[in-house]
Amino acid sequence: MQSDQTSLGVPTEIEQMARKHTMGSVRNIFGSNTYLAHARRRGGFVMLGTALVFCLIGIACMAGGAAGWVFIIIALIPLGLSPLFFSWASRLEKSAIRLYLYKDGFIYYGRDHTAQPFRWDQITAVWRHVIRLYRNGSYIRTMYLFIIQRKDGLKIELNDDLGAIEIVGDTISEQTTRILLPPAMEQVMKGQTISFGPLSLKRQELSKGGQVLPCQQIEAVDLHEGFVRVKRWGKWSNLEEMRKVPNVMVFLNLAETFLKQEKDRGTSIS
Repeated sequence: MQSDQTSLGVPTEIEQMARKHTMGSVRNIFGSNTYLAHARRRGGFVMLGTALVFCLIGIACMAGGAAGWVFIIIALIPLGLSPLFFSWASRLEKSAIRLYLYKDGFIYYGRDHTAQPFRWDQITAVWRHVIRLYRNGSYIRTMYLFIIQRKDGLKIELNDDLGAIEIVGDTISEQTTRILLPPAMEQVMKGQTISFGPLSLKRQELSKGGQVLPCQQIEAVDLHEGFVRVKRWGKWSNLEEMRKVPNVMVFLNLAETFLKQEKDRGTSIS
């Protein structure tokens, strides 16, 4: 395992932490979204290129007897700005975050240069926030925010600063749902009510505050455009913002299971 981790570029500090928390073998490494750093570095080269063009124009003018020194002075402006762009890019890269994905969890290395282990069975809640951006009615891109809470209360935020954030977030959601769903299902089967932030669920009903929705009135539940929504009497309506519902995938799995049971019960009766 150690040689595999080394071949993937896992630092010794991270290897030791992974072994201490028995996380198994490393599966992948995700780094910062380098788009901004690359953009700043490209800006630095553009400044250098602009300075060079003005210098060449100035030299050509001076060779022809014109006052080319004006262009050379102008060239000093982008020439002076270029180090700022390169320095900015360097700072962004040095403050890069990392996420080391393991079989049984992940290790997050933050901008403060500290590492935090998150075993799947030590995560108590995951919040998802998905924002689809439009301009003049045309889709631009999707932004993601995942908040992960550990049993000791520690929370971290993962957003578009991390490369492949959608893949990372979906993996964390899938693994934590795998751990949290069975005990939640057992609780509901025993007649208990489980809270998911503003939403609650029991075997035959969903509720939000004082609003109770019996399962026999609900045709479907899903996630759409950042909302948890329900379908009743052929119409969809938003129930709650997804970002406010912890472990929304556990909630969705439970709701779908009990809605199916309700439909099967209705079919058998008819």
